[in-house]
Order: sequence, then structure tokens, then C-alpha cells
Amino acid sequence: MEKKDDNGNGNTNNIDLGEELASLNLQLKEKQEKIEKLELILDDVSTRFANSIHQFVELLGSIVAFQEKFYENSHSRFVSSKAGAIARALKMSADEIWQIETAGLLHDIGMIGLKDSIMAKFPLEMTEKETTYYQYHCELGRDLLRKFDEFAIVSEIVYQHHEFLDGSGFPRGLKGKQIHPGAQIIAICNTFHNLVYKVKKENDPRASSFTIQSKLPPTTVEITSSRFLAAISQLHQRAGLHFEKKFVEVLIEIIEKERKARGEKVITRVPIQKLAAGMIIYQNYYSPSGLLVAASGDIITDDSKKALIRMAEFGTIPPNILVLK
Repeated sequence: MEKKDDNGNGNTNNIDLGEELASLNLQLKEKQEKIEKLELILDDVSTRFANSIHQFVELLGSIVAFQEKFYENSHSRFVSSKAGAIARALKMSADEIWQIETAGLLHDIGMIGLKDSIMAKFPLEMTEKETTYYQYHCELGRDLLRKFDEFAIVSEIVYQHHEFLDGSGFPRGLKGKQIHPGAQIIAICNTFHNLVYKVKKENDPRASSFTIQSKLPPTTVEITSSRFLAAISQLHQRAGLHFEKKFVEVLIEIIEKERKARGEKVITRVPIQKLAAGMIIYQNYYSPSGLLVAASGDIITDDSKKALIRMAEFGTIPPNILVLK
């Protein structure tokens, strides 16, 4: 029998409303569960995508590093590491830091295939024809990278990494704020590393396997004071003219701190499994095929330790390596 109110009317409206609210709540709950499932799927896809991009960048970086025959350590890794450190010191966003580090690692990708006779020289030593070939690497690097949407900004940084504030750089002679900050940072790190670590080697160390790297090599971590001071002096002279002063100051501060820390460390051979973040790789390690897989001066991180462990397990590098700790 239907309930009636004081006026004798039924309250079916209240009952219908209650049922409707219950139905809506159920629908909302189901939708929320679907949203949560979709979020989990999206997180998984995002992680997989991020890992894929990271692996792709590492692959490209390895290709670039393979041609670095005329440096005492990895040029591209140094530029990437120091450019990222500057970006962090300037409190740039995570996206900006990633773009700058990636561009630093790949800034010379356009030099793949360039003759050794050109790559062994400094720009001022090149003939007019060699200079033309050399300068084209900026455009080629941009064209290679911008085929991928994820590298849109990275490719532009790579394109601009030889531009100077006063417009005297190449390939477009950009000035001041026309130049991407990331490109300005990479230009400074690139210049410093070339001044200090570029050498002309008669024999390419890639010709030898890691198995014969048993005795202590001449240190490539502790560079000569004259070359270091000359490089610092040139950066100071070019600050405000070619390079942003603030960026130069930050790089020099970072380098000075690292040199001071290295002076307090000792060289020791450590099992790969016992490496710790902050240790510094003492010498270059090459795979049997000649690929530089661990560069002198690289600072070990948790991620790089995992990579080194995997390489040791596959026999790519020895189970014990020389580090500064």
C-alpha cells in the first residue's frame, strides 16, 4: 500500500529521486574506476615511450661518440653533462634541461661521415673548402633530428650551437636573444672542451681491445694547468662578446668545484658492482668493436652504474675499472 502524506498524496517522487541518485552514484563510481584504469594505462605507455626515447637518444649518442677520435675523453658526453649542470644551476625547467642535455649529446651528429683530416683540425687551421664542409654539420644535424617531433627544439639548439652573441658565428650569424639559451650554453661547453681536451692522435685507441688496458695510462682526468688556465682565460675574454657572461661564470664555477673535488680523490680499481654515484671514471673504456662506452672524467650516477653493470655482464668492459674515489 502506497504511503501518503498529510494531504493524502503519495510520495513516489521521493522514491524515484532516491533511486535516480543511487543510479547516478553507481555510474559515477564506474566512470571513476574506468578513469583510474585509463590513467594506469597512460602512465605505462608514457613510461614505455620515455624509455624508448631515452634508449634512442643513447643510441644516437653512441654513434656520435664513435667518431670522436681526436679527444682525450668523450666530447659529446662532456658537453651534455656540463650544459645540463649549467641549466640546473640556472633553475631551468625539467623539459629545458632534457632538451639542452640531449642537444649537447647530439650537437655534432651532423659531423658523421666528415673526413678525419677535417675533424682533426681546429676551425682556424681549416682551408676555405674544409670550413664549408665543417660548417654544414649544423644544418645537417638539424635536418636529421627534426624528422622526429620529439626533437623539434633539440634540432634547433643543435642548429644554433656555433652562433655567437655578436653575430660572428654560423650558420646564420644570429645575435643576442635570437640565439636559443640552450645553444648559447652548449657553445660555451663545446669551446671549453675543444680548448682543453682536443688532441691530434696518430693512433686511434679504438684499434685496441679493453683486454690490453691493464697498466695505468697517463691521466686524462688531471689536465695540465697551462691548458686549463688558457681555456678559462679565453672564456673570460669572450664573455659578453661571444658568450653570455652569466653562463660562462656558472661553467667556470662548476669546473673549479670538480677540479677541487678530484684533488681530494685517489685512483683505485673497483668492481663494477661496487661503483657508487659520485665516483669518476679514470680512463676510457672501449668495447671490442671500438665503441667508447665509458669515458675518462665521466661522473658515475645511479643510471650509469646500471648501464656499466650490464656492459660488464656481457663482457663489453672488464669487471673491474679504474676510478677516482
